[in-house]
Amino acid sequence: MDDHGILHQCESMQEDELTVLESIYPGQIKIHPNPGNKPGRMLTLTLPVTLSSPTKISISTASNNGESSTPLLTLSHLPALSLCVALPDTYPLLVPPTPILLRAPLFKGHDDKLGSWLLQNDLKEIKDRLRCMWDDDKEALDQGQGVLWKWWDWVVNGDFLRETQRLIHDVLTLTVPPPLSPATLFTALKSYNSHQIQNEFEQTAFPCSICWENRKGGRCVEMPGCGCIFCTECLGECWTLAISEGTLEAVACPSVACVKQRATNEKASLLDQGVTAQLVEKVVGKELREKWEIFKDRRIVEIDPSFCICPQPKCQAAVPPPTPPGTCGNSSAPKAIRLADLTKPSSGSLHLPADVSTGSG
Repeated sequence: MDDHGILHQCESMQEDELTVLESIYPGQIKIHPNPGNKPGRMLTLTLPVTLSSPTKISISTASNNGESSTPLLTLSHLPALSLCVALPDTYPLLVPPTPILLRAPLFKGHDDKLGSWLLQNDLKEIKDRLRCMWDDDKEALDQGQGVLWKWWDWVVNGDFLRETQRLIHDVLTLTVPPPLSPATLFTALKSYNSHQIQNEFEQTAFPCSICWENRKGGRCVEMPGCGCIFCTECLGECWTLAISEGTLEAVACPSVACVKQRATNEKASLLDQGVTAQLVEKVVGKELREKWEIFKDRRIVEIDPSFCICPQPKCQAAVPPPTPPGTCGNSSAPKAIRLADLTKPSSGSLHLPADVSTGSG
């Protein structure tokens, strides 16, 4: 095959490879012309890392000999790597693609100057291994092959972490790159993972356990604890009826199995079902959420006579009993409010002893 034929075939193979990748990973590939009108093209690949299963993450600093300086995290997602690649016009038949720049920005939409979750030595080792993949295929097949898809799988599936000895015995050890602190890296990784899990949920279709229609997760609610899923409309109807009738126990998962399970629970445990005020407001709105909170506080008082309702009309929260004399407590822990300490000045504002925070009541 002459030079013109090789160039034409390489161009066709590049187009096919990029078309397939863009169809599978839309919006994650950007194509740029080569600087200085050189032959070939430049690519920027955004490679989000999704681990095969939830994995424990140990965060250490260079000064503590690899020992974790924060609690272990369990994550399924890690921030995307950004890879700039040069594709020569004779790729893939004659020459390999060239990884120009590899970054691991911790914060989405920013470069790694604000923080990277991988050390520069790690990034260099990853680039070196990427360079070798085309050579390995050429040696095995006696002809160059498209390798971008192999790069992609190797990174997004997290295989590079095991091959670079970061993931050993199912624990991924990350060393904090300067100038980050362990706490910053810990918080950012946890936040990113939560955001990705929520995105996955919102984009996935689920059958509602009440109407059995398939709805995207963005229109559904996953119940805390049991994991049952309902469309917001159906769950809203159930909870609106329950709150209107004052049936506090029914502001929970309405699946048959969970209702049967609650029927065997003790009365006090019905107040701790993982349903938060934020979730209730999302499903039924602010007005019914406030009504639900009033019912919940009253039920606490019914179950535990040592509690009482705050007499302030705008509060009505359940007030815990005073701390027994001589009880050793943490000064930073919440303190009980005694109703006898409440005063009612002419302004109508609520005054508490100086060492007691107002809390909710």
